[in-house]
Amino acid sequence: MADNPRQDMYLEISRNLVDQELRDLRNYVSGAKILPAGFVQHADAHQICNQLEKEQKLKPGDLSLLAGLLRRIGRHDYAEKAEKIAEDERKDIFQKSVKKYYELKLPHFKPLIWNDNFTLTLSDIFTQLELVPTSEKQLKTTTKYKRSESDLKEQRKELKSLDDLFNPDVTGLSTAPRCILIEGEAGGGKTTFLSKEALDAVSQKTELGKQHDITLLIRLREVRKGETIEQMVWDQCVDETTEGIDVQSIRTILKRNKSRVLFLLDGYDELRPEARVAGQAIPKLLSGKLYSNSTIVITSRPSAGVQQHTRPDCHVHITGFSPEHMVKYVRKYFFITENPELAEEFIRQYFTVIDWNYSDADEDDYRLSDTLESSPESHDGEEVKVQITTLAPVLNVFLKDNKILNNVIQTPLFLLLVCLLWEEDQEMVATGTMTGLYDNLLTCLVRKYCKREGVDMPTEGLPTEVAESLLQLGKLALEALLRNETLLDLTEVEKEKVKWELLLKLGVVSLEVSSSRLHPRKQLNFSHKTMQEFLAGQYVAHALLNQDIVELLQLTSITKALELSNLLQFTCGCDSRAAQTVMEELSNLSKEFSHLRTDDFQKSLILLVKSKIEKTVETYRRFVLLCLDVLNEKKEPYVLQAVSRALPVIIMDLHRHSKPHAALKYYLQTIQSSHLPDIMILESFDVEVSEALQELEQIVPSPIPGLKVDLRLKYVGFDLVPDKTVQHLQQCLPGLRLDLNLSGQFDSPDETARLASVLKNVPGLRVLGLLHTDLTPSSLQPLVQGFRHMSLLEELDLSWDGALGDAGMEVLQVGLSSVPHLAVLRLGEVNMTAVGMSSLAPKYMHHLVGLRELDISENWIGYTGLESLTTVLPIFTAMQVLVLYRIGISPTGMRTLVPVLCQLTRLIKLDISGNAIGDPGLECLAAILHHLTAMKVLVLSRTDISDTGISSLIKALPHLVQLQVLDVWYNKIGDSGIVSLVQTLCQPSSLGMEQNPPGDKSLTTAPHCNTTLQELNMGFNSGVTGAGLGRVAQLIIALPALTWLNMSGYPSTPAHLSDTAAMALAEALSRLPALEWLHLEYISMEPAGFQAVVQAAEEHPTLERLIYSKELVPEGADTTASCLELG
Repeated sequence: MADNPRQDMYLEISRNLVDQELRDLRNYVSGAKILPAGFVQHADAHQICNQLEKEQKLKPGDLSLLAGLLRRIGRHDYAEKAEKIAEDERKDIFQKSVKKYYELKLPHFKPLIWNDNFTLTLSDIFTQLELVPTSEKQLKTTTKYKRSESDLKEQRKELKSLDDLFNPDVTGLSTAPRCILIEGEAGGGKTTFLSKEALDAVSQKTELGKQHDITLLIRLREVRKGETIEQMVWDQCVDETTEGIDVQSIRTILKRNKSRVLFLLDGYDELRPEARVAGQAIPKLLSGKLYSNSTIVITSRPSAGVQQHTRPDCHVHITGFSPEHMVKYVRKYFFITENPELAEEFIRQYFTVIDWNYSDADEDDYRLSDTLESSPESHDGEEVKVQITTLAPVLNVFLKDNKILNNVIQTPLFLLLVCLLWEEDQEMVATGTMTGLYDNLLTCLVRKYCKREGVDMPTEGLPTEVAESLLQLGKLALEALLRNETLLDLTEVEKEKVKWELLLKLGVVSLEVSSSRLHPRKQLNFSHKTMQEFLAGQYVAHALLNQDIVELLQLTSITKALELSNLLQFTCGCDSRAAQTVMEELSNLSKEFSHLRTDDFQKSLILLVKSKIEKTVETYRRFVLLCLDVLNEKKEPYVLQAVSRALPVIIMDLHRHSKPHAALKYYLQTIQSSHLPDIMILESFDVEVSEALQELEQIVPSPIPGLKVDLRLKYVGFDLVPDKTVQHLQQCLPGLRLDLNLSGQFDSPDETARLASVLKNVPGLRVLGLLHTDLTPSSLQPLVQGFRHMSLLEELDLSWDGALGDAGMEVLQVGLSSVPHLAVLRLGEVNMTAVGMSSLAPKYMHHLVGLRELDISENWIGYTGLESLTTVLPIFTAMQVLVLYRIGISPTGMRTLVPVLCQLTRLIKLDISGNAIGDPGLECLAAILHHLTAMKVLVLSRTDISDTGISSLIKALPHLVQLQVLDVWYNKIGDSGIVSLVQTLCQPSSLGMEQNPPGDKSLTTAPHCNTTLQELNMGFNSGVTGAGLGRVAQLIIALPALTWLNMSGYPSTPAHLSDTAAMALAEALSRLPALEWLHLEYISMEPAGFQAVVQAAEEHPTLERLIYSKELVPEGADTTASCLELG
């Protein structure tokens, strides 16, 4: 018998009702004329229930009548059971309704609204995904060392599907992600991808679907201000014929199943501005204030602002089609359009296909597969089976060298458009610009329209009526774009007297009745947002003849320009005068970057949290791409001159941003030597060295005297660099500087011998990194011998190669004389002891007079090794960064070290953490700090210091006028020491305090601020209590520049903050305008105090993370704040 909870309950009720309860049930049912009395008087409870169901009085999901009857006869137990069964039924009805709706709406779609024959199924979509690590937990490398944000971005992993994100081995996360952000450029397939995920999830085909009972796909462009999540679901996810499901029942279902709900939010960049503000439903959902235990996948164009509401656990990029998928897609298109021969011509033109046929291999594995995939398609009004030749995995497909087109056709929509143009006229494909591609597409559509309608197509331009209608549509497209909308209300279109029927026939828009039941309306939908931006760009180019660009586009900032980047590109591509106007305004806006210096484009060695400068550099990088994209659309002298004025530094990713390459090449070939950028910084990763250098060779085909180029390569493999490439770069770019950080294993001498032979031919090598590459003394030998060919080397990093040991240092010492310009030497965790240190210093390091950074972290060299080091340190008068973390320095060792340190007057970072120097050691250091006034970072964590040592430090701090970072984490400091320390830090530089009369503390109590200190780490100190932290909370308002603050308690004896102290901390947060991270681990609070701190953190404009101990959260406290991270 099939499982039927209702019938089981009916039978159970019938068996267990006593005679009096049955009589009462009969009387109530007949007396209220619910069922005929004649039937009821002879029926048992089971029969009564079945009859009520038969007469539709007990509908699926609604047993309220039965529950009421059972309560009236005193059987509350069965009433509750009936309500639980009804609730489960409603959930089941809801799930089936959602599934039915998706299966009806999602499987088939028409990407070309003017071509009814070309219908795709979601199974035809092959979208590549790439995981971008967003936290230390997701990095492949050891967590012992802090990595920069750029490192986080560079360690990317290709994903097979979103299911990979629930595999800890892939993500590095210990728990399943709550929020997944998927970013992709316009036309990249984000909407289609999410539709496929929704359909697969409700069909339980994916792990994502199996882990969630309810999958809800919400198109954010349909969302209006004031809508609730439940209204959105009822509006967009439920079959309208479903009975028993309304907004209230949806709310109940979601609340009771919130840990099993998957929200798929499509197109944050299309969400109306008024629906994005705090307090609206989508921001509350993202921040965790609504359905905090649900899972969210949200798509967006890059930099649309998702992160202002949530910190995604996983960040995924849609990177478009692989070449294999492109070929398959092309064949499908031309099969449906009955031109299969055009597909093969297209493939021959733009792809190289290599079929590896091995005679001894299994025939099914190494050939072009004869298997045919079938999918039902509508073709000429009939249902047909479309057969597609699939590519076996062994078939290698490569794109031929056509940078502009290659960048375009990796995007699904644009590949489709290129196929359409190829079918019409192969000459229309090779435009080289996005505007040209869309302009040709529009011309193609108009030609088809004219042919169908018998309208004359002029030899130049478009028919007058068509051109006027497109211009009107462009105006409406712009107005909608500035409102962040992609749909045009037909009523508004008609008010403007636009000939929308003609536009429908052209195929640039489609007429649809909104699927929204909350906002039913007829509307015009653009084939894609990029088509809207193109038409709007055409209108802007026309309107700029008579209107001011700032007024027309509200173009008042760099941020606004980046939001409108596609529109600006199309505008420039449409008209030369418009391009000049746009670039003049962008050049004016570029003054926002006037404070940037060349050095600002180097990575910070100092701060954990990005400084304002680093964030500005990130924005500048995006601005560079916009300017180059504009130049690519309109390669004309006045645009070039404006780009040159706007970009004193060019910085871009060589490998990822291929579209601007043509523009950059034009720029470099055409620009006058007097207008060269100060420096050009090109970056790339996960490529071969030769590939990157050949890429640069193509960008710079001829000599450019005076051009300075930094080529920064990370996680790259090495191979043979062609002599031709080396000679070309030596001739054309004498100012080339190459930063090379290699990946792979180098534990074999043969491997490093090959590497050395490659490196000696690499021009301009300045930086060599071999971190975590398993180097051994024997494999290091060939490399060191090759140093004589790398005499310009400025930076060498062999960190985390623990097999080197002392023997490795003996090998290294020989090569140091070959690199006299070495300025950075990092040897962290190479298992060096005092023996190894004596091998290097002083005999073999004495000539490195330009050394600016030395890192020998986690090498236990002890007192003897330190003595060797101190004999050579005075030579390094240019030293700026000295990292001596955990090398075995004792108080005695400090007495040996500090006389030497006081000679390093340029030192900006000193890290002696992890060494048990104690108070005597800190007293020695404090005594010479007045010599080190350039100091910006002082790291004293885990050094066994207490209040006594801190008191000596306090006396010296006023001399450190540039101090930005102070770290005294995990020591023995108590309340008195920590409060005195913060009191001192809260003062601006006050060297005059020494002249105060005895007992005069006016300088230590004056209400001044320290606007220099940005990071303060004083957590995990064993003597600090809640009282001390409460006093600190009152003081820190005088540190307004803080971006990172750790005032955590001690793990074994957590501190307790009273409500008064917690309220003081909450108040202080509002007066720390730059704060981004706040650590409050091992601190307990009362519910009111905890809530006040969390609320202040959540309302803080810049605070991203409030880190708190999970076990110390007050019972019943709200922990849904997006910034709150429980550990």
